[in-house]
Amino acid sequence: VEKITRAKILHITVPNTDIRMKAVELARSGNKKSGYPELTDCLYHSLAIMSNAIFITNDKRHIAKVKHLGSIMELSAYKTP
Repeated sequence: VEKITRAKILHITVPNTDIRMKAVELARSGNKKSGYPELTDCLYHSLAIMSNAIFITNDKRHIAKVKHLGSIMELSAYKTP
C-alpha cells in the first residue's frame, strides 16, 4: 500500500471530523420502516459529498435510502470515459 501511495496511484484520505459528522447525519437519515443506512457506506458517501465527487456503489439498498442526498450512482450505471 505504501509503495502505490508513494507512486501516486492510490490516494488515502483519513476522514476528518467534518466527514465523520456528515456520515453520522447520513446514517441517521433513514427511518424505522425502510431502515437506516450503514455507517461504513455513509463514510464513503459523505467523503464523496464533501469532495464534490460521486460515490459509486453496487448496494441498491443504500442507494434507495440516500439517493435524495445526491453524489451517488449505481455501479451498473457507470460508464467508462
